[in-house]
Amino acid sequence: MHGFVTTTNGQGRFRFAVTPPTYPRQWLVIEPDRFLDSRTRWFGEGTGTGEAAIRRGERDLGDMRLARTGAISGLVLDDQGQPLPDVELETGPDRSTTYSRGARSGPDGRYEIPHARLGTYAVTAKKEGWLSATRESVTVEVERVTSRVVLILGVAPSIEGRITGPSGAPISDARVSGSPQSGDAPHTLTVTLDGYVTWRREQALARSALMLAAPPHRHFGPCFRSHSFTSRSASALATP
Repeated sequence: MHGFVTTTNGQGRFRFAVTPPTYPRQWLVIEPDRFLDSRTRWFGEGTGTGEAAIRRGERDLGDMRLARTGAISGLVLDDQGQPLPDVELETGPDRSTTYSRGARSGPDGRYEIPHARLGTYAVTAKKEGWLSATRESVTVEVERVTSRVVLILGVAPSIEGRITGPSGAPISDARVSGSPQSGDAPHTLTVTLDGYVTWRREQALARSALMLAAPPHRHFGPCFRSHSFTSRSASALATP
């Protein structure tokens, strides 16, 4: 079924007549107009739906009722007021939870999120290399477009550095992670080696250079971490 497309007729019915799929899982994606809910229906092994895989022969899936929805449209800009293309937009009750309803901004920074659930929630914009932004309290009404939802993204700080042992020799395979991705909370930088957290520091967004000593490592003893933070915007990670 993957790769085959059809449309419903005047009675809302559809029919696929294709080669039986060999992949153990199949999915059916339903995409009506923007004011009706989109839906994905899964079949086969490992989907958790309990629906058998598509096989030879006729199979009527019955009626699939779609709920009425609304839509959200707006514009994504950078902090200089210029349109920002290819930004991923998601809806959800907060920045960390989504409803699987989203879109991407076009070359002019404009976007439209169809099939948006009715209610009041948040719209979050994300793009690699940029600080994410969230617009709270966006209300979606039935068969209406909530327009002029503007989000502004700032350039994310660019962070680089070097991890060394007490002799100054570089340490390979150390995992370096940072959080959160948003720009309105303290950031934590963590260094993990051999499964052990060897260094962690929470920073405020302000200046642009940091050098700190880490706690002793079980193999290397006292380790010093020299970090260079370079920011392409006015703010970067820094010591408190």
